[in-house]
Amino acid sequence: MIDKSKMKFGRLQPISPIRKDKKLRWLCQCDCGNTKIVLSSDLGVNSNSCGCLRKEVTSARRKTHGLSNTRTYHIWWDMKLRCHYPSSRHYYRYGMRGIKVCKRWMNSFQNFLDDMGECPSNKHSIDRIDNEGNYTPQNCRWATLKEQAQNTRTNHMITWNGQTKCIAQWERDLGFPLHCLQQRISKRKWSIEKAFTTPVKTPCKKN
Repeated sequence: MIDKSKMKFGRLQPISPIRKDKKLRWLCQCDCGNTKIVLSSDLGVNSNSCGCLRKEVTSARRKTHGLSNTRTYHIWWDMKLRCHYPSSRHYYRYGMRGIKVCKRWMNSFQNFLDDMGECPSNKHSIDRIDNEGNYTPQNCRWATLKEQAQNTRTNHMITWNGQTKCIAQWERDLGFPLHCLQQRISKRKWSIEKAFTTPVKTPCKKN
């Protein structure tokens, strides 16, 4: 038996094991003060509180700010879930990696709305400019799926003339072949200024 008394599962702190019907359960103390008996296999998977979390979620969705059914509100709520609640199916990609929501947004949808504005369209969602950074006003923007795909952790982001874009975006904006830009920057070690302003006189050899 794994001793879970020194572990924490959401708001639940296991206190003592209970064996019943050949199944292991734990008596847990919730952060709200209540206790609950939970199957050991459910801890951190299907159970993260005594039930108070579900009530808070329901209450929050019923708030009368008039935007609880909008795309912007659902994006804000889902952002918090995947970063701070292990029961979220996407937690392993965000919260488990250490990605967090800033305090200003975590506790206030109004602050989030003031900083980001409403989501421009159904094709837009929230995107972190630095994919390793947290959800903050300085690191977030509204972007389409195509724009987000260009901003993955594997993309080479380049800042020039006060603008930061992936190399594929610079290729389209400058009209230079992608392989040519990659060769100038990665192989020839040209400066960004030289790589972006030197006309392509002869075709660059593909790798």
